[in-house]
Amino acid sequence: AVVAQPDPKLDEVPVAFVLVPARAQAARVLAARVQAACTAKLADFKVPRQVCIVRALPRSTISKVNKSALRAFIASGDPVEHAERRWAAEQAADPSGDAG
Repeated sequence: AVVAQPDPKLDEVPVAFVLVPARAQAARVLAARVQAACTAKLADFKVPRQVCIVRALPRSTISKVNKSALRAFIASGDPVEHAERRWAAEQAADPSGDAG
């Protein structure tokens, strides 16, 4: 999932969230590869300025990625691990995706 992060110079910049089922030991390498692939194929303004490798993503009541929650996470400045735990707990509590 990709969401916009406010930027004082460019107004908004993209931030990518990449779902990896288990925490990869080389998360930084994976993030760098995602950025390199985007740099090679996308216009500069579309390349994510940050790539977050996560084990869980927030879901809406119809199991779509909840981008509002991702934007709120970016605005909060919390570490990725805090958000991951919350999102994973929400999915575990209601694996059907019926949680709000």
